[in-house]
Amino acid sequence: ATTAITCSGSESCIEAKSIKSDGNIICSGNIACHASTELISTGSDIVCSGPESCAEISNIMVENGNNIQCTGSAACSDSVLTTQYGDIMCDGDKGCVNSKVLNEEDNSVWCNGHDACRKLSVNNIKGSIECHG
Repeated sequence: ATTAITCSGSESCIEAKSIKSDGNIICSGNIACHASTELISTGSDIVCSGPESCAEISNIMVENGNNIQCTGSAACSDSVLTTQYGDIMCDGDKGCVNSKVLNEEDNSVWCNGHDACRKLSVNNIKGSIECHG
């Protein structure tokens, strides 16, 4: 069985040293996981739906074809995002602004929110980058 971690309250998991799971990691509260050292899911998606919920994190990583979803306003801003075969979805306004994407295998980056990928740095892209915001 997988273990999901949910940080739904405002500042609920802020500045955590490490949040690791084999299930979903959901940061839905306002600045819920902000400035944590790392968010790592080995078996499911990481969902950052709260405003600035996953901002200023130096290692947000999913493995095994799972996705990172940055749906909140500035949800993954100023962070480093890494996937293995999975996609990164920057759907929130300024969702991935000023962040860095480190791709390890074939994957795509989706920039659907307004200013979602402004100042985004992408290294080693093997899939596609699509900007609709």
